[in-house]
Amino acid sequence: MTGVSVHARAVRRAAAIVGGLSQLADKLHVSVGIVRALAEGRIDTSEHIFLRVVDIVTEHELSELMQASKTIGQENTPSISSNGPEQR
Repeated sequence: MTGVSVHARAVRRAAAIVGGLSQLADKLHVSVGIVRALAEGRIDTSEHIFLRVVDIVTEHELSELMQASKTIGQENTPSISSNGPEQR
C-alpha cells in the first residue's frame, strides 16, 4: 500500500473490525463522509480520532491473540477423563 498513510490504513482496519464505515462513524461520533475521507487519506486524522481508531484496532487484536492463546493452551493440555487417571 505505497502512498497510503498509516492513519488511513488504521481507519480502514477499524472499519473492517466494526463492520463498515457507518459503524465506525457511529463509534467515533463523526459523519460517514468524514470516515470515508479519513480512510481514503483525503483529510488528516486528528490525534483524538486517531487514538480512538488505534484503541479499536488494538482491543480487537488483543482479543484475537488471547483467543488464539487459549486455543493453543487447550491443545497442549492433556485431557483428563471424568473417571480420573488411567489405571493399569
